[in-house]
Amino acid sequence: MTDQTIAALYLRSATSNDAAIAEQRRYCTEHAAAQGWRIGEVFVDNGASVVRDRPGLAALRDCIKQGRAQIALAANPASIARDPEMLSDFSQFCETNGARIAYVDAPGDFAPLMGRLLQEQRDAAQKRNNIEARE
Repeated sequence: MTDQTIAALYLRSATSNDAAIAEQRRYCTEHAAAQGWRIGEVFVDNGASVVRDRPGLAALRDCIKQGRAQIALAANPASIARDPEMLSDFSQFCETNGARIAYVDAPGDFAPLMGRLLQEQRDAAQKRNNIEARE
């Protein structure tokens, strides 16, 4: 018996839209199958816009933390968070807990890019603060 990578799906629609959730589920499931991953659990936030505390996302975090999945699979990065800092935090959380994020619509790992962008923003803000403090 071989160990198969387990993917947890995260499906989100900003407005309550069952058809959009079903479509995300279909193409996330197809993507997982193409990668050879087994679908473990499915977490849904249907009608969750920019709310920070989304029950489905919180449950996905618990799943990752408990080691029940090695992949958090979403349609695209905006499904997890539109805020770059939140997205980076979630990516770092996954990495810390031995998992990674994968996206159907945006293949590749965005964590390093997001981390660099956030650091550049922080550095620029610090420079502005230093200049303002000297004036």
